[in-house]
Amino acid sequence: MEHAQPCPGWDGYTKRIEAVLIEISRPDYPAGLISWLEHAAPELYVELTEQLPGEVHRLCSTGAPFGQFEEVLASFVRAHSHACELYRHHLSTDGGIYGHFSESATKQEA
Repeated sequence: MEHAQPCPGWDGYTKRIEAVLIEISRPDYPAGLISWLEHAAPELYVELTEQLPGEVHRLCSTGAPFGQFEEVLASFVRAHSHACELYRHHLSTDGGIYGHFSESATKQEA
């Protein structure tokens, strides 16, 4: 049985959050992603900036089973990776950061 201890005091949760933050904060992180995402793919934007972080906090602070916590972190990393792919594609095909926003094109690629 896992111990229910609040985050961030519990090292297991804290170390996993730190590892995920390091994983997504890479040197090749595309600058301008989040502001572009807000307009081009608002559902993915909300998932990355509100829903998944909120779920991570809830699971961590309630001492949820570590497996559930890991699943949400993995979802966050996948969503972030998908957002980066969409943005890089946008940059390569739409003339850079100031190209046209197209939610429908983004959804088709997903």
